[in-house]
Amino acid sequence: MWERSHQASAAASPAAIFEALSDIARWPEWHDDIEWVKAPARLATGESFALKPKGGPKVSLKITGLRSPEFYEDVTLLPLARMYFRHEISPGVGGSQIKSVIRVEGPLGFLWRRILAEKLWRELPQQTERMAAFAGARRR
Repeated sequence: MWERSHQASAAASPAAIFEALSDIARWPEWHDDIEWVKAPARLATGESFALKPKGGPKVSLKITGLRSPEFYEDVTLLPLARMYFRHEISPGVGGSQIKSVIRVEGPLGFLWRRILAEKLWRELPQQTERMAAFAGARRR
Protein backbone atom coordinates (compact mmCIF):
# COMPACT_ATOMS: atom_id res chain seq x y z
CA MET A 1 0.00 0.00 0.00
CA TRP A 2 1.17 3.53 -0.83
CA GLU A 3 -0.35 6.65 0.73
CA ARG A 4 0.36 10.38 0.58
CA SER A 5 -1.53 13.38 1.89
CA HIS A 6 -1.72 17.13 1.42
CA GLN A 7 -3.19 19.78 3.71
CA ALA A 8 -4.38 23.21 2.64
CA SER A 9 -6.36 26.18 3.87
CA ALA A 10 -9.16 27.78 1.87
CA ALA A 11 -11.22 30.92 2.24
CA ALA A 12 -14.41 29.03 1.23
CA SER A 13 -16.59 27.49 3.94
CA PRO A 14 -16.60 23.73 4.58
CA ALA A 15 -20.08 23.56 3.02
CA ALA A 16 -18.85 25.28 -0.16
CA ILE A 17 -15.80 23.00 -0.38
CA PHE A 18 -17.97 19.91 0.09
CA GLU A 19 -20.42 21.19 -2.52
CA ALA A 20 -17.60 21.59 -5.07
CA LEU A 21 -16.23 18.11 -4.35
CA SER A 22 -19.63 16.45 -4.48
CA ASP A 23 -20.73 18.21 -7.69
CA ILE A 24 -18.99 15.51 -9.69
CA ALA A 25 -20.36 16.59 -13.07
CA ARG A 26 -18.55 19.94 -12.73
CA TRP A 27 -15.09 18.56 -11.81
CA PRO A 28 -13.70 19.37 -15.30
CA GLU A 29 -14.32 23.06 -14.56
CA TRP A 30 -11.63 23.10 -11.88
CA HIS A 31 -9.59 19.92 -12.44
CA ASP A 32 -7.51 20.59 -15.54
CA ASP A 33 -6.61 16.91 -16.11
CA ILE A 34 -10.23 15.74 -16.54
CA GLU A 35 -11.78 15.78 -20.00
CA TRP A 36 -15.30 14.70 -19.00
CA VAL A 37 -17.31 13.08 -16.21
CA LYS A 38 -20.48 11.00 -16.35
CA ALA A 39 -21.84 11.73 -12.89
CA PRO A 40 -23.97 9.28 -10.93
CA ALA A 41 -27.75 9.68 -11.03
CA ARG A 42 -27.71 10.49 -7.33
CA LEU A 43 -25.00 11.38 -4.86
CA ALA A 44 -24.74 8.49 -2.41
CA THR A 45 -22.22 6.04 -1.02
CA GLY A 46 -21.96 3.09 -3.38
CA GLU A 47 -22.91 5.02 -6.53
CA SER A 48 -20.62 4.54 -9.53
CA PHE A 49 -19.50 7.05 -12.13
CA ALA A 50 -16.95 7.39 -14.93
CA LEU A 51 -14.46 10.01 -16.01
CA LYS A 52 -11.93 10.42 -18.75
CA PRO A 53 -8.56 11.94 -17.92
CA LYS A 54 -7.03 14.05 -20.68
CA GLY A 55 -4.77 11.77 -22.69
CA GLY A 56 -5.93 8.65 -20.86
CA PRO A 57 -8.60 5.96 -21.04
CA LYS A 58 -11.99 6.19 -19.34
CA VAL A 59 -11.93 4.99 -15.72
CA SER A 60 -14.67 3.79 -13.40
CA LEU A 61 -15.05 5.18 -9.89
CA LYS A 62 -17.31 4.55 -6.92
CA ILE A 63 -18.25 6.84 -4.06
CA THR A 64 -17.06 5.09 -0.88
CA GLY A 65 -17.75 7.77 1.72
CA LEU A 66 -19.93 10.82 1.94
CA ARG A 67 -20.73 12.97 4.96
CA SER A 68 -21.70 16.58 4.35
CA PRO A 69 -19.89 18.92 4.85
CA GLU A 70 -16.86 17.13 6.24
CA PHE A 71 -15.96 14.07 4.20
CA TYR A 72 -15.86 12.81 0.59
CA GLU A 73 -14.10 9.66 -0.66
CA ASP A 74 -14.10 7.72 -3.89
CA VAL A 75 -12.17 4.80 -5.31
CA THR A 76 -10.84 4.45 -8.84
CA LEU A 77 -11.13 0.86 -10.05
CA LEU A 78 -7.86 0.01 -11.80
CA PRO A 79 -6.69 -3.37 -13.13
CA LEU A 80 -5.54 -5.33 -10.06
CA ALA A 81 -5.45 -2.18 -7.90
CA ARG A 82 -7.64 0.43 -6.25
CA MET A 83 -6.82 4.13 -5.82
CA TYR A 84 -8.70 5.91 -3.05
CA PHE A 85 -9.07 9.69 -2.90
CA ARG A 86 -10.27 11.02 0.46
CA HIS A 87 -11.01 14.64 1.39
CA GLU A 88 -11.54 15.66 5.01
CA ILE A 89 -12.92 19.18 5.44
CA SER A 90 -13.03 21.08 8.72
CA PRO A 91 -13.61 24.69 9.77
CA GLY A 92 -10.48 26.80 9.72
CA VAL A 93 -9.54 30.38 10.44
CA GLY A 94 -11.34 32.40 7.79
CA GLY A 95 -12.69 29.35 5.95
CA SER A 96 -11.70 25.69 5.79
CA GLN A 97 -8.92 23.22 6.33
CA ILE A 98 -8.74 20.51 3.67
CA LYS A 99 -6.80 17.28 4.07
CA SER A 100 -6.62 15.17 0.91
CA VAL A 101 -5.25 11.64 0.95
CA ILE A 102 -4.35 9.41 -2.00
CA ARG A 103 -3.99 5.69 -1.25
CA VAL A 104 -3.16 2.90 -3.72
CA GLU A 105 -3.47 -0.76 -2.86
CA GLY A 106 -3.68 -4.10 -4.62
CA PRO A 107 -1.34 -6.53 -6.40
CA LEU A 108 -0.42 -3.98 -9.10
CA GLY A 109 -0.57 -1.01 -6.73
CA PHE A 110 3.17 -0.40 -7.14
CA LEU A 111 2.69 0.00 -10.90
CA TRP A 112 -0.34 2.34 -10.63
CA ARG A 113 1.52 4.38 -8.03
CA ARG A 114 4.25 5.05 -10.58
CA ILE A 115 1.93 5.50 -13.59
CA LEU A 116 -0.76 7.63 -11.97
CA ALA A 117 -0.80 8.26 -8.22
CA GLU A 118 2.56 10.00 -7.86
CA LYS A 119 1.62 12.47 -10.61
CA LEU A 120 -1.75 13.16 -8.97
CA TRP A 121 -0.05 13.71 -5.62
CA ARG A 122 2.45 16.18 -7.11
CA GLU A 123 -0.44 18.09 -8.72
CA LEU A 124 -2.63 17.95 -5.60
CA PRO A 125 -1.63 21.38 -4.19
CA GLN A 126 -2.55 23.13 -7.46
CA GLN A 127 -5.77 21.14 -7.94
CA THR A 128 -6.83 21.83 -4.34
CA GLU A 129 -6.24 25.53 -4.88
CA ARG A 130 -8.31 25.48 -8.09
CA MET A 131 -11.12 23.55 -6.38
CA ALA A 132 -11.14 25.99 -3.43
CA ALA A 133 -11.30 28.97 -5.80
CA PHE A 134 -14.15 27.29 -7.70
CA ALA A 135 -15.96 26.66 -4.40
CA GLY A 136 -15.51 30.26 -3.29
CA ALA A 137 -16.70 31.68 -6.61
CA ARG A 138 -19.87 29.53 -6.53
CA ARG A 139 -20.93 30.99 -3.18
CA ARG A 140 -20.93 34.60 -4.40
